[in-house]
Amino acid sequence: MVVVTINYRIGALGFLATEEAAEPNLWLSDQIAAMDWVRRNIERFGGDPEQITVAGESGGAFSALSLAVSEVSSPWIRRVILQSAPLGLRLATPQDTMATTRRIMDLLGCATIEQLRAVPSEALIGATLQLMPLAARFGHWSTPFVPTIGSALLPQHPLDAFIDGAAADIDVLVGWNADEASFAFALNPSVQGLDDSRVLERLAERFSPADSAYASYASRAASGDDVPRQVLEAIVSDELFIQPAVELAESRRDARSVFAYHFAFRSLAHDGRLGATHCFELPFTFANLERWSHAPFAQGLDPDAFQETSTLMHEAWISFIRTGDPGTGTRVLVPVRAGAARHGVRLSLPGGARSRGRRTDASRAGGRPHASSPLTRSGRLKSLRARSAAMMLARATGIAV
Repeated sequence: MVVVTINYRIGALGFLATEEAAEPNLWLSDQIAAMDWVRRNIERFGGDPEQITVAGESGGAFSALSLAVSEVSSPWIRRVILQSAPLGLRLATPQDTMATTRRIMDLLGCATIEQLRAVPSEALIGATLQLMPLAARFGHWSTPFVPTIGSALLPQHPLDAFIDGAAADIDVLVGWNADEASFAFALNPSVQGLDDSRVLERLAERFSPADSAYASYASRAASGDDVPRQVLEAIVSDELFIQPAVELAESRRDARSVFAYHFAFRSLAHDGRLGATHCFELPFTFANLERWSHAPFAQGLDPDAFQETSTLMHEAWISFIRTGDPGTGTRVLVPVRAGAARHGVRLSLPGGARSRGRRTDASRAGGRPHASSPLTRSGRLKSLRARSAAMMLARATGIAV
């Protein structure tokens, strides 16, 4: 097996655009160029151009799915691994992207695109840091730059493209961590000591009635005085990461080429407040805990517990890359320690995912479906409140959904 990593433009250099630009998603065009190089040259390094797997985590997973559904790069890909992909992300229209470009120009004092192009990289980074609080919204993961839909390379949201049938011949391993959003909120001073009124306002963006949704989430939270923060983390985890991943797997439930996993191994750092947070599966995926000694979330891990789960994950990922099958059998749950049900990972064969209802395209474009909305193309009607309760049940018990 040959592993290739790539560089591509991120931040302002990868996501801003000009009116004359033919393609605003330079981050994606860079990746497609790298993919093209790999398929044409990998055989010289001992690789097989007919067996290319693209894997990514977080924004990298969003990129991996974008490559998989692209008409340009999809034929080059045999398999894709999507770890904690933020597929609930609201993407930008071309008009949104131009507005962000103008905002950056204003922060830098640039009157023309030519002046913007002459700005030193350090100044561009500084303007990006200034933009972040301007783009932030309470109870949302801050993302000052996002991909632009409606372009030649990204005509629609990649999740919608997948559900509509793109990447039909590509094997998929997709999954999520139980407590994704604790990464952004658990230690964030701005959300400590919240009262439930602000969280109810946030829930009202997605649920009606919001108080019933709050009660459902709160009933699954750990006891203590930070229940509102836990509820906030849970809804962001669900709508940005978990529900879209379930939706993706559910859309191919009759295929034999889609596998789903649920990672529930809890970090002990910061008195356990992070839980199975975003990125925490990476040392397990690569089975290289020694490389993560600098990471606070890896502090205090039981070496035996880590070894048991990381061995399962690493071997399953390698098996999937080589054969298209994680090789774990049907619906395998691997507890790491007796009495620690939340420490483990579950891998499911196709058809194992249960419907949680799908969000409409409008919600990915900023719409507000409420609990009475029909949420599935297949005609199954399931309220967001019922879905949230089921997902919180999975979070509380460590059982894969």
